[in-house]
Amino acid sequence: MSDPTEAEQKLQALRAQVASAPTPAERAKAGMRLVEELWLSDPAAATPLLERLVGEAEAAGDRKTWGRAVTMLSELLRNAGDLEGSERYADLALKDADATGDLQGRGCALNLVGMIHQERGEFGPALRCFEEFLQISRQIGFRRGEDTALNQLAGVYGLQGDMAKALACYREALELSTRAGDSHGRAIHTHNIGWTLEAMGRWAEATEHFHRAIALSEEHGYHDQLLTARMELGELSLKRSDHENAVRMFMAVIEAEHETKSSGRLLRDALSNLGWTFFRSGDLARAEETLDEAAQLVEAAEDRHHLAAVGLRRAELALARGRLDAAAALLAQASRHAADLSLRKEQGEALRVEALLAAARGQADPALDFFAMSGTALEPLGDTYELALTRLQHARLLIDRDRAEEALPLLQTSSRTFRRLAVVAEAEEANRLLYRLEVQTNSDSALLQRFLSITALDLTPERFAELALGILCDNFRFEQGAVLVHGRPVALSGRPDLGEVPADRTRLLQNDLVLLLPISPG
Repeated sequence: MSDPTEAEQKLQALRAQVASAPTPAERAKAGMRLVEELWLSDPAAATPLLERLVGEAEAAGDRKTWGRAVTMLSELLRNAGDLEGSERYADLALKDADATGDLQGRGCALNLVGMIHQERGEFGPALRCFEEFLQISRQIGFRRGEDTALNQLAGVYGLQGDMAKALACYREALELSTRAGDSHGRAIHTHNIGWTLEAMGRWAEATEHFHRAIALSEEHGYHDQLLTARMELGELSLKRSDHENAVRMFMAVIEAEHETKSSGRLLRDALSNLGWTFFRSGDLARAEETLDEAAQLVEAAEDRHHLAAVGLRRAELALARGRLDAAAALLAQASRHAADLSLRKEQGEALRVEALLAAARGQADPALDFFAMSGTALEPLGDTYELALTRLQHARLLIDRDRAEEALPLLQTSSRTFRRLAVVAEAEEANRLLYRLEVQTNSDSALLQRFLSITALDLTPERFAELALGILCDNFRFEQGAVLVHGRPVALSGRPDLGEVPADRTRLLQNDLVLLLPISPG
C-alpha cells in the first residue's frame, strides 16, 4: 500500500506545477496530471478541477486533454448521481468524435452514453451502445476499449438475469486486464465476477473474489471500487443473518458517500440495503425511514432498475406492517418496472411478494399459484437464495393447507440451498418445518437429521448451542430450557427458572416437568 505522506507530497508537487505553468497549454497538461492522480481516490476534489480543465484545454486548443477531461467528468458526475450533467458531457464527446472522424473517440463516447442508459434502467439502448463500442474496439485494435465494452455488456446481461453470458464476458475482460497489467481493470472485473457468482448462489467463490477486489483497491487507492466490494460483503452478511456486520458495512459506505457529498448509485444501494437489514432484524420503523430515503434518491435519479428493487422491499415492509393497500400499490409499480426492463430476478421476487399479499388477504389458492410462478421465473437463474426463499414460503403455505406431500420436496431443496449458502435463519425455519413432517414417520431419524442440518452452517459455539437447545425443546415439547457450562447459562430457550436446577448436576434426572442431561467433557 502506498505511503499517505508520499502521496500527499506528490499531489502538492503536481499542484505547484499547475500554478507555475507558463502557458495555457502547459497548465492544461499539468492539470490533467493532477486530476489523473486524484479522480479515483478523491472524486469530490477532482470534479471542480476537471470542470476548469475542460475550459482551459479548449482555450489552449489541446483536443487530447479536452477529450480526456470531458470523459472523466462525465464518469464522475454519473457516479455522483448527476445523470443530466453526465449526459451533457457525454454528448459533447460523441459530437466531437463524429465531427473529427475519431473512431476510438466515438467508441469511448458510446460507452459513456451506454452507462447513462444503464443507470436509468434503459437496457436496450445501453446494449446497443456497448455492442457498437466492442465492435469498434476490435476493429481498430483498441485493447482497453474491448476490455471496457466486455465489462459493460456483462453488467447488462447480469441485470437481465443472463448470468452465464455475464460471467463469460467478465472473465474475458479480466484476462485482457491481467495481460495488460491494468490493476484498475483487474479490481473492477474481479469484483464483478464476485457479483455474478453471488447472484448464481456460489457464495464461497464470490466472497473470495470480493476480498481480492478489496486488496487491489486498497493497494492502489480505488475509492469507489473499495466501497462497492465492501457493500457486496455486507449483502452476504445480511443474507447470512449477520445483521450487526451488515449494518457496519453499509453505514461505512453511507458515511464515505456523505463525506464526498455523493448521491449516486453507491449511496442508493447502501441505504436500500441498510433499510432491508433493519427489516430483517425486526426494526420496522427504522426500515421504513431508511427505505423511504433510498426511494427518494432513486426517484430523483430516474433509476428504474432500483425503483423495481426498492419498490419490492417497500412493498414487503408495508405488508409486514399490515398496510395491504399500500403494499399492493408499491408492488404494482415495482412489477411494472421489472417487466419493462426484463429484470428476471425482480420479476420472480415480485411474484413471491404477490403471493404473500394474496395469503395475507386470505386468498390461499391464488397465493399458491403466485408462489409456483415465482419459482418458475427464478429457476433459470440457478440455485439462488431467492429461489430457496420462494420454495420455503411456498412450502409453509402448503403445510398450512394440509398439503404436506407437496411441501416436502420444496422444503428439502430449499434446506439444501440454505445450508450450502450458510443462511442461518431460513435454514433453521426450513429444517424446523421438515422436522414437523418427518417426525410423523420416524422421530429418531428426524431428530438426527435436524441436528446434522445445523452442523453445516459454520456457526459459533454459542449459536450452535442455542439452536441445538431449541431443537431439543421442540422435540421433547418443553416450553423452556437452558444449557449450562460450569453453572453459567450459555444458551436459553423461553424463560427458564434456573433456581429450580438441582444442585447435583452430575446425574441424569427425568420426570414429568424436568429433564437434566449432564455431559462430561471427553
